[in-house]
Amino acid sequence: MPDINELMFRREHFPVTNPIVGIPPYHPSLLETGMDIELVSSVVGGALEETVLDLEELAEKRSDVKHYLERFKRDPITGKVEYRGVIQKTRGYDIIEPFPVWDSLFVSREQINPGDFFPSDYYLMIVKRSIPDLFYEPKNAPFSPALMEEYHMRVVHVSESRGRQIECPYAWYTHNVSEFMTIFYKNLAIAIDNAVVRKKYLK
Repeated sequence: MPDINELMFRREHFPVTNPIVGIPPYHPSLLETGMDIELVSSVVGGALEETVLDLEELAEKRSDVKHYLERFKRDPITGKVEYRGVIQKTRGYDIIEPFPVWDSLFVSREQINPGDFFPSDYYLMIVKRSIPDLFYEPKNAPFSPALMEEYHMRVVHVSESRGRQIECPYAWYTHNVSEFMTIFYKNLAIAIDNAVVRKKYLK
């Protein structure tokens, strides 16, 4: 079995300091099985923590980010982001509410959507791509060979200024999402991927 740590995406793999914030690919197994709704719901709290860290990083240079941070509250004792979302099960999807920033979050096997805009096109969705997605790997946080293999990623170009350009056929589909939505979706996608990998290898 490969070192599980070598199969994990990290927040620094998709930094918010880039001009365009990237979202990691979904785990290949999800194309066939769809998302485990309970698994997704279990990692939302951690994704919110990572999102706040990203926003705090951006707020050091951008005043327009502070109004997003004001919507999150930290527990004065633990220092963690306050999140007490309750999962309500309905046919085909879960509703998590209350939820910071949006009233609720809808989670199905193929799609994640802010409740304020449900149904709408502000979603993160699993789709089968006819053309692989392309993105640049951070030069200071390279993907391990094991991670590249797990997600069927390959290097298609190397730029002296930007580093390695990666091709991957398992890109999430998003449409009309704001910068804040992208940052949250990025962290939630990382959390989902890593949970799927742990479930796969740490049975």
